[in-house]
Amino acid sequence: MQGRSRWCVLAVGLWLVLALSSPAVGHLVLQPREVLVVVGPAGVQVRIRLVIPEGRESASLRESADGDGDGTISDGPERAALERRLFEVAASRLVLRRDDHPIDLRVQQKGVILDAGTGVDQGRGLRYEVSLSSAVALCPGPHAMLIEDAPPDGPGVVALQVRLHPGLELLRHEAAGAATGLSAPVDGSRHGGFGPGGGTVLLELRCAPPESRSPALD
Repeated sequence: MQGRSRWCVLAVGLWLVLALSSPAVGHLVLQPREVLVVVGPAGVQVRIRLVIPEGRESASLRESADGDGDGTISDGPERAALERRLFEVAASRLVLRRDDHPIDLRVQQKGVILDAGTGVDQGRGLRYEVSLSSAVALCPGPHAMLIEDAPPDGPGVVALQVRLHPGLELLRHEAAGAATGLSAPVDGSRHGGFGPGGGTVLLELRCAPPESRSPALD
């Protein structure tokens, strides 16, 4: 996949004490979507970014949220309706499992940016971001974690990043379907992705011996 964009630095002081900053890669089509999965001994955090450029798709999403038909997205119910639809586009195909059991991800933070204002015409893009987390235990291990995803509505590619807390070791990983295997670590992240039709990335994890652990990321 070709380079597309870089993540902004984000320090999150949640109980996971995990870092969510690193470059993202991926040449994406229709809905450019980037998924960062940060895995720690006591939980998982996911950050999803969705970028829909100006054009028919963005205008259609805006129009569907314009309940009173005045040609703008107002704060309140209309903006909330747009956020709900963008969440479906961004996160509806993402599933995480630990040892074949679904991981229940809870929304921690979300927001939408209306490029070029609140109008509903085709000259305005959309940007959406959501952070989710789960307090699923991965130590003691070993454990298997499965990441399943697919581009919404078929076309496109999803850029995936996986970052492990220093308390975990990756024993092996395996891609299936329209997923690519993870790269060697770059700035602490391994890069992969999902193509049309979707696929899975399996991570086999174990707790690192205490003497080999680095301090937690800020």
